[in-house]
Amino acid sequence: MKKIITILFLLLLLIPIANSQSEDILSSARKEVIANYLTQPENKLQLNEFRILLHLNYGETEIKNLNAVNHLSLGKIKRINLYYSAYPKGGNFDNLNHKRISNLLKNVGDLVYDSIQWRLVRQTDCSNDIEAQKLFHGFEIILEFSEDINLTAVQIDSTFKDFVVEKVLNRNDWNEMLIVTDMTGSMGPYVSQLFLWLKLNTIDDKIKQFVFFNDGDTRLDENKVIGQTDGIYQTKSKVYEEVEKIAIQCMLSGSGGDLEENDIEAVLRGLKLCPDCKENIMIVDNNSPVRDLELIKNINHPIRIIICGSSGKINSEYLNLARRTNGSIHLMEQDLYELIKLNEGETLELNGTSYKIEKNKFVEIKKI
Repeated sequence: MKKIITILFLLLLLIPIANSQSEDILSSARKEVIANYLTQPENKLQLNEFRILLHLNYGETEIKNLNAVNHLSLGKIKRINLYYSAYPKGGNFDNLNHKRISNLLKNVGDLVYDSIQWRLVRQTDCSNDIEAQKLFHGFEIILEFSEDINLTAVQIDSTFKDFVVEKVLNRNDWNEMLIVTDMTGSMGPYVSQLFLWLKLNTIDDKIKQFVFFNDGDTRLDENKVIGQTDGIYQTKSKVYEEVEKIAIQCMLSGSGGDLEENDIEAVLRGLKLCPDCKENIMIVDNNSPVRDLELIKNINHPIRIIICGSSGKINSEYLNLARRTNGSIHLMEQDLYELIKLNEGETLELNGTSYKIEKNKFVEIKKI
């Protein structure tokens, strides 16, 4: 009981400190007015930076995705931008923003230091409550990540045997590639394989465009819109170190969320950036549903899909994506081309599971 009282007492002591510090920040922060309609801040990161978005509701002070604060320990904070809407028109929002900053400091105060640059971004593109509520409200925290991060050195359990990325890239003589890669948490061992392969091969002739995606950065699940989820990072660089930094930026800027991924949105971004790429490669997580399957109709190039984590059933969504685009599926020991030639009623067996073409789609045949 005495221990609990002591902790509560210490927490109460922190409140005046956070309040005083927030007042100083509020008065010294650079003020900016923008008329753009933002549902999420535009990505303007430097090569060695990543960002975490902490969401607030319109007119409120509590951080909605407080779990994302844990990611702040992955780098050093350089800048903090507080976005808010200027509605009601002519209102004074100092008290509200003071409370917002105080609340942030209570949660991350040990990571905040004097040389951090603060910016208050006042958004004016709203004329009523409904419009104001749709704008992004919250903190954009920009951090610098360590130069010591090495994507080829991801710790892999000794029992791990799925070297599908390495094997597929080694046995297929693909050139002028677009490579689209899922960078969410479960993909660590496979991203490591990709970057080890890049280190051992000359990028110049092999790859024309990289696209990395994390399903929306730290966008709230309820705010993820099909085709506009974002969290997509791209580069045409031929310099290994630059490509690795963009991938790290994407990886650190994401923070989980729901299981679904914006695979198709990322592919479409890649095809737009490199319409003349000869081979379009996707490296995906077999265990993650595709968020935006309805966008397949917009793909007009064959997609070659490297399936990671496919020791059991193959996600039929990826089978259908390959078939619909006249693409292919690639497993650790097997390449499946010409799936589009399978006729209605024909079956395909993979990893002990059978799939049947019904109404031009792969459907898993359930075992009785």
